[in-house]
Amino acid sequence: MKKILSILLLFAASVTMNHAFAQRAGEYNLSSSSAENWSKSGLFVNATIGVGCGDLDSDFGFSVGLGYRYHFGNGLSWDVAKVTYSNPQTTYYFDDANTMSFLTGVRYLSMPILAGKPLYGNFAVGYQMNISDFDSWHGFAYEIGAGVALSRTISVGLVWEGDVAYVKHYDNANFGIFGARLGINF
Repeated sequence: MKKILSILLLFAASVTMNHAFAQRAGEYNLSSSSAENWSKSGLFVNATIGVGCGDLDSDFGFSVGLGYRYHFGNGLSWDVAKVTYSNPQTTYYFDDANTMSFLTGVRYLSMPILAGKPLYGNFAVGYQMNISDFDSWHGFAYEIGAGVALSRTISVGLVWEGDVAYVKHYDNANFGIFGARLGINF
């Protein structure tokens, strides 16, 4: 419980820091003065639907995440803190796969390339745990994704949300969700 409170405190501190340094965290234009500003700091929500795979029966999986992204400039952003709930269905080695992960990572947004829209790539690492029974399994979490920003608010792409977990009575397990992601930036 102390770990969760510490992560939430870090998240709140980063949001407060953004307001204190609002001038530095400004938006930018990627091409001409009439182009839309694509990158910005702020809250974001991600929803992923795909297939749960790895050391479990492959079946439907989904995840929903909320985080704060700090934009440095030139397309580079830091996902300061991201909390994700995920559920790969029909698990084989696990009784219950309701998971919560706490991630931090980077995201790069290119100049407009594909039909005047920029492409993005992201990578994040963190910690994941079974919220139904913490002792059953917990461990390292990571995420790798790529896609296209349709507007400064909406993006779509593909993502692998992976886990390397210590599982009671099994040692280590590798599993995750590969799927399509919808991202909304606020």
